[in-house]
Amino acid sequence: MADATVSYRDETGHFVRRPVQHRHARGLTYGTVRWTGRLGTIDSEKRWADARRLLNDDTLPTPDSAR
Repeated sequence: MADATVSYRDETGHFVRRPVQHRHARGLTYGTVRWTGRLGTIDSEKRWADARRLLNDDTLPTPDSAR
């Protein structure tokens, strides 16, 4: 089930890990892939600028804005 070509691999992982976490099943394991995304610091001024733009820019498509 850990093969990348298997359908619903992520959903299967959730299905296996949750009962183990809540101690309803023992001895089951299902590997996970660590997220190797952003590890640096987040520029707070850029975040505020992005938030202002998303809130106030009327030219953005609706799903991208908070409206």
